[in-house]
Amino acid sequence: MGGFKHPITVRVTAFTGGNEVYKNEFIADEKSADIRPSPGTVLFVVPVEVIDITPDRLLVEISAGNELIECKEINCEYVTISGNITNFEGKPFRAAVILSRYGFIGFETGMGIWSGADGSYKITVPKGLYNTMYADDDSYQKTSLENWGWHMILDRDERHDLKIGNSEVYSLCAWPNNGGFATLFAYFRPMTLPLALNPVKYPLDINGKSFPVTDICPELSLNGVRAWLNGRELEIISLQKLIETGPDMSMPGYVLQAARGNVAVGKQTLIVEYDEEFTNVGGERVHAASQGRTQFFFKDIMARAIQ
Repeated sequence: MGGFKHPITVRVTAFTGGNEVYKNEFIADEKSADIRPSPGTVLFVVPVEVIDITPDRLLVEISAGNELIECKEINCEYVTISGNITNFEGKPFRAAVILSRYGFIGFETGMGIWSGADGSYKITVPKGLYNTMYADDDSYQKTSLENWGWHMILDRDERHDLKIGNSEVYSLCAWPNNGGFATLFAYFRPMTLPLALNPVKYPLDINGKSFPVTDICPELSLNGVRAWLNGRELEIISLQKLIETGPDMSMPGYVLQAARGNVAVGKQTLIVEYDEEFTNVGGERVHAASQGRTQFFFKDIMARAIQ
């Protein structure tokens, strides 16, 4: 918060149909708010009250010391996300569905709802880009791992049916080949519960540099992975394993390449799913199953992507 006059005061007033329905003032300093610097911005995480009314307009006033530094009106728009949650046997799975704009720096700022006992859920949230959407229950890390959605562009009402297994399709992202092959690439880092509880660790030399690898990745095969683009199943051409590297820990992941075929211009929803058995390092046969999704845009008929 260097360069700011203390304290930072944020006043939020909400209106519906011209009537004030909510008003509050937050004092944002090191003691009263969770302050998280990020490139070019500062994120203030403060508790707010839950109200039953969805406002159509917000007035946000920000003051530094006694000086008003910003006053902004925000028109509120909403979308409704709904669907059913099942396990990989097709049985209803009651779970919490959480949407977060800020990913791992903002889980506590997420919005969510529990599904019914039949696995159905429905939630209305502000329009916008959400870093993550995930679903699971208190069986997490016991018998299940999350169903993840990544880079969810919630600009319209949509249905998302979710399947939860003992693994994850983690960090899924996609991009088209803009050269001579009409294909789509997708990268994801699968994790499976049996290995997550007992990871295999080893050093690996990459380009003359040693990286510490934590391996919780199932061994996937071309026949065990499926992918859909806007509900249409894709022909998967190849599945190639690689190592995603970090300064303190590296982990295996996969690049999937699929023929994209005729694709309409506009928003795309890619779903990747795997369901197969593999042999772990101890020689045991292990079942791994998960599903995940990501969203992005194709700019034109050449399928050039924009995020």
